[in-house]
Amino acid sequence: MPLSQYSHLYTNSKGNEVLGYRATLEKFGRSFTVVVGFNEASRRKQQRGYERAKKMFLAEAKKIKASLSTPQRGRKPTSESIRDRLSDVVPKKWRAVFKFHVGATLDKKFDVRTWIVEKKEKELLQGFGKTVIFTDNPNLSSVDLVKTYKSLWEVEEDFKFLKDRLLIPVTPIYHRNDLPIKVHIFLCVLGLLFYRYMLWKLREESISLVELVSALERIKIGVMVSKEGMKVRHVVEEMDAVEARLFNIFRMAQYVQK
Repeated sequence: MPLSQYSHLYTNSKGNEVLGYRATLEKFGRSFTVVVGFNEASRRKQQRGYERAKKMFLAEAKKIKASLSTPQRGRKPTSESIRDRLSDVVPKKWRAVFKFHVGATLDKKFDVRTWIVEKKEKELLQGFGKTVIFTDNPNLSSVDLVKTYKSLWEVEEDFKFLKDRLLIPVTPIYHRNDLPIKVHIFLCVLGLLFYRYMLWKLREESISLVELVSALERIKIGVMVSKEGMKVRHVVEEMDAVEARLFNIFRMAQYVQK
């Protein structure tokens, strides 16, 4: 589908225009809505990565052929070692495009051939910058579908936080019965939800979760005892600019004991 058939959906936070094409597809006896999102900036980034990988692949193949045509000292390469060298420079996602063959000739020399599958390369290039989204909910707008899919990184980030032993670690779990394990997981997710709520409150501050937790941990309450009458009062220790903003936004002063 040519890009001339795409329409403007929205402009993302980086100022890049996101285009979209919407269609209906009959599959598995059901009707699905299909939205293809396109970002020119993503296309250029993927194109650069592909060209860089292609250049490395062809350069490595040329280096191997040159080394095989000259006498070598020491351990001689094997067909398996050559395959490993070529496999190491071919990204998994593009192995259908970058192809190579390592074999032996009649005079017991290595035959190394590399090539690019042009048909596969053409299909690959046409897909750069595009995201295809299927849904059985026709009521969702194209903008909502693309934005929701693009926000999946937040879910993936939350899973990382639940594995991070410094934030809200799910493991280790010191339980063996189902109910305590469910309660433990519930409390971890609840804690993560609480952090996310705080980040929402700080949406104008451009602060990450790790930075938020670090700043909160640096806010400390000191206990002062006067010599006269042994009176005790709690005071907030000196804070930097970020800590002071957090202290004010979350109105923490009300929790300091008078």
